[in-house]
Amino acid sequence: MSFLKISSLRKSYGSLEILKDINIEIEQGGFLVLVGPSGCGKSTLLNTIAGLEPITSGDIAIDGRSVSGLHPSKRDIAMVFQSYALYPNMTVAGNIAFGMEIRGVPKEERDKAIKQVADMLQIGHLLERKPGQLSGGQRQRVAMGSYTHLTLPTILRRCRTSTPSCASTCARKSSACTSA
Repeated sequence: MSFLKISSLRKSYGSLEILKDINIEIEQGGFLVLVGPSGCGKSTLLNTIAGLEPITSGDIAIDGRSVSGLHPSKRDIAMVFQSYALYPNMTVAGNIAFGMEIRGVPKEERDKAIKQVADMLQIGHLLERKPGQLSGGQRQRVAMGSYTHLTLPTILRRCRTSTPSCASTCARKSSACTSA
């Protein structure tokens, strides 16, 4: 069974059809890189998968479950934006822990999750630094780390073609990664 299956997906803005009969299947553990010129629909595809934009027709299924009509919060998807959206006044550990703290996860469990995420993303040595002290690639990994504690099945992200860590970071989860 495909982990992400997109079938006959279409997305139009009025009479302008941006996505035309898109069919994609990604197995668990796989990843996809989308490359194309500005305006070709890469971001639109990611936004429809995440539920940030409605589809015109077709279907999007995640882990065998159709999510086409579901609200973004019900899709088990996280979107890491190109701007990273990190809190500049918090350390790397604080950024990773923030969502867990808001959800009332006990400190002991948060600390364990921070260590696991830091080990997975190879950022353990950065936990006490603030975002302004990190490289762009390090910021990307911290942004991904702030979502991985949710044990979401997929993380969608946009990254620049000049970012060498894009594919390797995306490969750590079943991910769709675009180059823009």
